[in-house]
Amino acid sequence: MRLFIVLAGLLAFLGLSATIVKNEPAAARAGTNEIQVFFSADQFDAEGYVESIWENRVLPHVKDRAVDILELGEAIQKDGRAAGEKYGYRAVAEHNPYNYAVKGRIKVLAANVKSRNGRIEADAYPYDGAADVIVQIGPIFKGTSLRDLLDFVSFDDFKNQVEFAKLANQLNLRVRDSVTVPLGLAVDGGVGREFHLVGAVTEDPRETRFTAIPVVLDPISE
Repeated sequence: MRLFIVLAGLLAFLGLSATIVKNEPAAARAGTNEIQVFFSADQFDAEGYVESIWENRVLPHVKDRAVDILELGEAIQKDGRAAGEKYGYRAVAEHNPYNYAVKGRIKVLAANVKSRNGRIEADAYPYDGAADVIVQIGPIFKGTSLRDLLDFVSFDDFKNQVEFAKLANQLNLRVRDSVTVPLGLAVDGGVGREFHLVGAVTEDPRETRFTAIPVVLDPISE
């Protein structure tokens, strides 16, 4: 406590302010004089951390990297390693799967809203009547595709696997609260509707279709 008081006094003298929001090595927020700390000795504030990076880091990163769903699928079929090196991201370890950002105009063909891990099956434009992508709509989201796509997030930044897992879970909760729930897809999954999708997928040699966690799912109205 004494150290914090001394620090607060020093920051006040320098014209800065401190907000304890746990973890993020004491780095100043862009465009402000406020220092945020997102990691404390006792716990990681995953919600605060995700809130701080969602709009200015997560969304721009995924949107900027996004490649057309069908283009990516063709590239992987042609040469998976080359496609990964060109479009994907994975941690240093060679055995880790590639993660990709995808985008496209999609039409919902079928939906499973009875499962807590709700999903829709969608055809990617130009439509041919076949499902090219499965989009998770929650409320429970499986996998860590979104977290693992972010090259500015590293396991080494976290105290342990538990904290790293909390980050993945909180990112998925943010998708639920700001992307899928507002669309009201829990009733029929939006069958027949069209959307503009931007999302994160992880390669899986066992599957012929991508499974995406959406960060953008905007309705298209003609």
